[in-house]
Amino acid sequence: MAIESPLISNSSVFEMFQSFVGKKPNEYFLIDEVNGSYTWSQALERARSIAGSLQVMLGASGKRVSILSDNSADWILTDLGIMISGHVSAPLFTSMSADKFEYALTFLDVEVLFLGPAANWEAVKHKVPPGVTIVALPNLD
Repeated sequence: MAIESPLISNSSVFEMFQSFVGKKPNEYFLIDEVNGSYTWSQALERARSIAGSLQVMLGASGKRVSILSDNSADWILTDLGIMISGHVSAPLFTSMSADKFEYALTFLDVEVLFLGPAANWEAVKHKVPPGVTIVALPNLD
């Protein structure tokens, strides 16, 4: 017996996301009390904007892009933008040591690092390899 569920699908994450945008564009997708909330259509617009910026910055798909940030709506939208752009998302933990942070960025050959609030930023910022472009997420001090 096959299980039918809207959550079980052979579709990609982005295809499922687009399906929800089509079904309920003006309903809330993300509610973030600190950085603002997004409807499904607003989230798609924001993710496409991020994707477009990445395509201008990096060109062809397949490059590694990291996110170092606490969990937030901006984190999710950035990850979606990376997917849409065809690049590879390589998230980092906000609890990583400086050595592990440096190893991850170097081993993965990360070209862009999206930075949001992160408890370990002061400890790891000196380990960002040369050539990595840092992009601040909204509302970052």
